[in-house]
Amino acid sequence: MPPLLEVTDVSKWFGGAHALDTVDFGVEPGTVHALLGGNGSGKSTLIKTIAGLQPADHGTITIADRSLPLSDWTASMAYASNLRFVHQNPGLLTHASVAENICMGRGWSRVGPQIRWKRVHERARAALETLEIDIDPRMEISDLPYGKRTLVAVARALADLDPARGRGVLVLDEPTATLPHNEMVKVLDLIRRVARSGNGVVYVSHRIEEILSVADEVTVLRDGKNVGRRQRDTLDRNHLIDLIVGPGSSTPPAPPAASGHRDPATVLAANGLSAGPVRDLTITLTSGEILGVVGQSDAGGEDLVKAIYGVAPRSGDVLVNGEPLPPADPRASMRRGLVYVPSDRLRDAVFSNMSISENLMVDAYSRYFRGGRIRDRRLRQDTAAELGRLDVRHGSIDASIRTLSGGNQQKVVIARMLGRHPKVLLLNDPTQGVDVGARRDIWRLIREYLARTRACAVVYSTDYEEVIDVADRVLVLYRTADPMVVDTASLDRQALAGLTYRTATRSDSAS
Repeated sequence: MPPLLEVTDVSKWFGGAHALDTVDFGVEPGTVHALLGGNGSGKSTLIKTIAGLQPADHGTITIADRSLPLSDWTASMAYASNLRFVHQNPGLLTHASVAENICMGRGWSRVGPQIRWKRVHERARAALETLEIDIDPRMEISDLPYGKRTLVAVARALADLDPARGRGVLVLDEPTATLPHNEMVKVLDLIRRVARSGNGVVYVSHRIEEILSVADEVTVLRDGKNVGRRQRDTLDRNHLIDLIVGPGSSTPPAPPAASGHRDPATVLAANGLSAGPVRDLTITLTSGEILGVVGQSDAGGEDLVKAIYGVAPRSGDVLVNGEPLPPADPRASMRRGLVYVPSDRLRDAVFSNMSISENLMVDAYSRYFRGGRIRDRRLRQDTAAELGRLDVRHGSIDASIRTLSGGNQQKVVIARMLGRHPKVLLLNDPTQGVDVGARRDIWRLIREYLARTRACAVVYSTDYEEVIDVADRVLVLYRTADPMVVDTASLDRQALAGLTYRTATRSDSAS
């Protein structure tokens, strides 16, 4: 049986940089084909080329025995060929309803000029039920948390597949990056069902365990080249990491563990803290300690981190080095040595209209002013040196921050925050959508900082494997039960998932 989609000899240049170098890729009917690679490896460029959003400089696309040069391929051709996409930016209309977003692709149900809203809502509800998503189709997208918006985008792509055109291909670019574990499991189950129906799925993720659980085939890009196409059953975790990052990268030297440098001094304490679903929480963190926070999507992990910093409401006491921290006052938090890294870096963490240098050094400009003028040469030298230390791949330091890959953007954000010399790091999914190499670099930066200071960190993460690897203790939150704190030494990923999704009530959670 011929592939549903095949591209061959694809090349794409951006200025003098080779984003794709003679890449081959194809999707067989009834399979999930994972497309992997580090940040900047060419994955998103290849997907945009297949979607007709970016013309390739060279290459051919073949669908249903029809071949065309990719330089002539367009988005309307991709749509007519039953290719459906969920990009990293899902492209939802934030001030439209869920139903309007889901139904905009295949058109509205009409009687003359009148839209039949009951039918529109029924169609949207059916698409959401396929994903087992409990969302009112009448809700506005802007009222949904970011993870739920991703699920709506996936539901829209599925609803838009046209059975009359035969089997299609669903392309998902990191759809689970913002999702907690329970919703990620739903998406993976849906992907398997889509493939079993005879369609093809292209799946991009940085989460190795997801790939190993859902993919039939794996293609890995590195520096714009195809470095391997493998059947899933020929791979294990270390082999896959070596393909993504390079040989020998699956066992990097361990950074200094935070717990090994901890002293008994309490840095952060919360007593009777309530924020969102979190009720009456008491925790303490000592110097050098990393506390991981996990829980189902409605358990309040994001609310907790935001509330400590002051960008979400809270009650109860928070103390930093024994001194009370005012609620709902992020300026006071900054003065007291707290920094907050949000999960949506493009919206909330980077200055998207500024350069790489400005994003990295904006907090340090005062050091370079002399006599009312900025010492530009020294600033540029220090910027270049810091980017080299961070291993940030970039062109000009004056280029927009948006020219960097997601992992390199996050390195810049983390380095800027650490430059404030914080006492408490509040991290909200800090490596979301980041490849394994950049993830390792980010945690090296954080752990080295904690090892040489008296700081501590609170990390909310939807990635259980990451929590087990980096945290000293884990705070497990429940919607209808009291939280529990567990040492990571006694956990693995499966055990942590079991704790998170166990059935519990307020009366039995302390057992």
